[in-house]
Amino acid sequence: MIGARALAPLRDWIAGALDANFPRRESLLLRSVLLGDRDAGLAPQKESFARLGLAHLFAVSGLHVGILAAVILAAVRPFAKGPAASLAGPAIILPVYVLLTGAAGSTLRAAGLTILLLSGPVWGRRGNSLRSLGLLFWLSILWSPQVVDDTGFRLSYMAACGIVATQKLLGPDLKRLPVAPRWIASGLAVSCGAQWFTMPEVAASFGWIHPLSPLVNLVVVPTFSIAVWLAVCGLVSVPVPLLGWAGQGVLAWSWLILRVIEGGASWADARAAKKPLLLVSTVGCVLGTAALALVQPGGVALAIVLVVLANWFFNTGESLVAAFLPELARPQTLGKVSGWGWATGYVGGLVSLLLILPLVNNRLTEWVFPTVALFFLVFSGFTFILLKEIRKPSKHTNY
Repeated sequence: MIGARALAPLRDWIAGALDANFPRRESLLLRSVLLGDRDAGLAPQKESFARLGLAHLFAVSGLHVGILAAVILAAVRPFAKGPAASLAGPAIILPVYVLLTGAAGSTLRAAGLTILLLSGPVWGRRGNSLRSLGLLFWLSILWSPQVVDDTGFRLSYMAACGIVATQKLLGPDLKRLPVAPRWIASGLAVSCGAQWFTMPEVAASFGWIHPLSPLVNLVVVPTFSIAVWLAVCGLVSVPVPLLGWAGQGVLAWSWLILRVIEGGASWADARAAKKPLLLVSTVGCVLGTAALALVQPGGVALAIVLVVLANWFFNTGESLVAAFLPELARPQTLGKVSGWGWATGYVGGLVSLLLILPLVNNRLTEWVFPTVALFFLVFSGFTFILLKEIRKPSKHTNY
């Protein structure tokens, strides 16, 4: 490809700058993410990340194209007069980045979608992200029919569709939130949308899904994106005489975040840390349940998302609790102990209903969900105080 060959010196400069400013592990990871490089030295990291459902972090991401487009639009907005001027920057720079990354499918899709959406106002039409995504999908099929057999292609479009659909569903409710919660909620919505829409394809293609994958992705994906773009800002700043020291500091923060993510993934993969993970799932369920009190009349979309999140955290905790059963009972009494556990849980559910009945009768419905969440939190606490965990290194298990 002529354009890619013309950009080879720039690719080499970026790769050299990453090698000069980062240890080998982080350099290889950033080269994979920013340039689409593949190196056998990443194999040990990929194995741990893949088992946690984080293998996509090693690919050039359409998310980075979206961030780049937002940066370009913010830079040209003070000078752009009209839709055509706003389109010019992304229309010039995004194709260059696509070629720089070797024209990866995710960057082609994200760049094409961005340019299509920005082109709508130029022609006097309002951009429709779902229709534009569908148009890109069918154009890709017409150009190369065999691409539909590529798992990465399907996952890329499913993730994009999930993100767009989630934003359309939750957009009106998210706009009512204050700025900081809105940013956090939007990030979680993006991650959840991509996870939920790609989960069937992941299960069909790879044969297994780690039960903690959605939870881990919610935390790691936004954190990882911050680290990547800190690295980019640092590389741009280092050569500038007055900004070199600041660039080095930014690169140091990027390295620290990446090393924490790598260490956390290896730790979670290598250890049977059921109790800490059970704590996370419990807190997630409690917060999701309590947050339902924030739903206003008509906020159906937000209510659905919170119910799904709270239920997912609850069921994840249920799976972790079941993993303790062999440590609590002999093989011949597993059914009996499990039955007593379920029965006690149902008693707890009935008690929580009795607790909220006076609130409902007195029309204090805004306290119903916080009361249930507090009840669940208090009685879950006994588990973390009394239950002891037998830790053993985990094995690759087909879930």
